[in-house]
Amino acid sequence: MIKYKLVILTIIGLLAGFLGGYFLADKNAAMAAKAERISKAVDEAVSETKEVKEFGKPALVYFYGKECSSCQKFKPTWLALKKKYKNSFNFIEIDVDKAENAPLCYEFMVNVIPAVHIEDAPFRNRAYINPMEYHFVPRLEDTLNRYLEMREILKKGAA
Repeated sequence: MIKYKLVILTIIGLLAGFLGGYFLADKNAAMAAKAERISKAVDEAVSETKEVKEFGKPALVYFYGKECSSCQKFKPTWLALKKKYKNSFNFIEIDVDKAENAPLCYEFMVNVIPAVHIEDAPFRNRAYINPMEYHFVPRLEDTLNRYLEMREILKKGAA
């Protein structure tokens, strides 16, 4: 009798493992498809700008909330960056409070706002800018300038 129970428990365990792997693989495939759609949407948003050059421009993606006090403090800095780097970056603003933006928040792993990412589709590169730099403008500009310098090196290597 104990042998039968052991065999039955083993079969149940194997069956549960198989079904769990099957459903997990299906979920991962769905998440990968969703991530691909999101990446295409970001690529389209970047390519819709009029000033696209041979490699296009990288995008600065800003995640914010309308009621977020930190986002409100960062807004003047964001506007100054838009003015200064308008020829170097495309600027995309994502309101995290809108339900339709939830997949983008998931794709970019936004868990703190404000959040700023550099999305560079031609080079399949994404960089997260440390929030500690948001209110220290020289450090933030230094980060953006270093990224643009590295991008020039990548463009020379790709040519």
